[in-house]
Amino acid sequence: MTTDTVPGVAQFQHGDLVFAKVKGYPFWPARIDCVRLEKCRKKRQKNKPEDQNSYWPIFFYGTHETLWINESDLKPFEENRSTLGAASKKSKFREAMVEAFTNPLKFFQFNSDENDKIEKWLDGHDDVESNDTAWTLLEQEELEKEKIRAETEKENQKKKDEIEKINIDPIIRDYKPLSNWKISKSTTQLGGCMMFLVMGKS
Repeated sequence: MTTDTVPGVAQFQHGDLVFAKVKGYPFWPARIDCVRLEKCRKKRQKNKPEDQNSYWPIFFYGTHETLWINESDLKPFEENRSTLGAASKKSKFREAMVEAFTNPLKFFQFNSDENDKIEKWLDGHDDVESNDTAWTLLEQEELEKEKIRAETEKENQKKKDEIEKINIDPIIRDYKPLSNWKISKSTTQLGGCMMFLVMGKS
């Protein structure tokens, strides 16, 4: 599902097999999962990749870890399997390569007989039923964190308002206007100045 490399144009799609690079590890056999790009926490981006700076939801074979990886750290699987597929002699790497060949849909959002669902999802439909994966759990955890963060901010603002209320000048805080009083002008002159007297209303 990859395309020829074109400057400024994304060369991958959801469902592609790739080799993904993480610092400290060789290029690892992996898959681009069907997770909307806008859900990436590393970068604000649209669901349709606009350029080669997009982050993709990557599932790593063998380890079954999931990470958002920049496109610059991805390489097409088929074109590079003869070289990158032999980049490590470690057993975990060999297991990952075997899994990529024998069970490419391991923990994928869709089953092998659900091509119609995949196509519908790729067309932008979000009402497509899919399998729960590690991404589902991750999204639930993020939503829970946002909920806790919002509740904490609300509670902190409430405490701040209470402190401000306590620290306010008691004269202003306790002042209550008296509706049964009025101010009337007096024509009494003292020292040539007009005075205003507060008169009680009968």
